[in-house]
Amino acid sequence: MFIEDTTKRLSALKKAAVDKDVNTIKKQAHNLKGSSSFIGAVQVTTLSTELAENALDITQMEGLITELEAEFEKVLQFFSAMRQSNK
Repeated sequence: MFIEDTTKRLSALKKAAVDKDVNTIKKQAHNLKGSSSFIGAVQVTTLSTELAENALDITQMEGLITELEAEFEKVLQFFSAMRQSNK
C-alpha cells in the first residue's frame, strides 16, 4: 500500500511542480510525510516535511521532489532486499 500510494503522490508532486501549484505540492508532501513516518522512511519523512512546512520557491520545491524520488528508490530497494531475504 505504501509503495502504490507513494508512487501516486510522487507523480502528483511532479505534475504540481510543472503546474507551479504550490498548494498541491504542500498537500501531497504533508500526506507523504505521514505515511513515510509510519513505516520509518526517515529521509522521505524529512524531505516531505521540508516541502510541506517551509516557505520555498518552486525551484527549491522541484529540487526536493527530485531528492524525494531518489530516496523513495532507496526504500524500494530496501523492500526488495527484504523480500528476497525472506524467501
